[in-house]
Amino acid sequence: MQTSQRTILLALMLALPFALQWSLGGFFNGSAVADWAGITPVLAYLFGVRSWAAFSGFIVLLAISGAFESTLASSAPHISTNVRTSLFVINLAGPSIVAFLALLYFVTERDRTRAELALQHRLLAEEKSPFRATASEHPASTDSGAAPQQR
Repeated sequence: MQTSQRTILLALMLALPFALQWSLGGFFNGSAVADWAGITPVLAYLFGVRSWAAFSGFIVLLAISGAFESTLASSAPHISTNVRTSLFVINLAGPSIVAFLALLYFVTERDRTRAELALQHRLLAEEKSPFRATASEHPASTDSGAAPQQR
């Protein structure tokens, strides 16, 4: 994935949950849907973005949401309590599950890669070992397929 595509993807992952929460009327009526944006800094780091931009953006958008909560709540549409409660559970559990699965995937891949590298390193070390007898050092042990020479 190219850097510009990754940046656009991360920006959307950060901004869209907040936009939805604001359109629903804030934290309470939006069932804390902005919590989904909280996984963006973790995924950004796992995707190779080694900066504080995603985390800082999340904190700034969270502060803006808190500052305008009363304004947003006053113009909120009516959402039944059962729906709101169900969405709270989904919006609080979902990002944690996604973050855990992403970390599980990357740690598993890292461990698999380390095991492959260790195997390759061991094979290379055995190949370069001075105690290993090579064919050129012991010509009698080679089978070149040629007929024995007569004297």
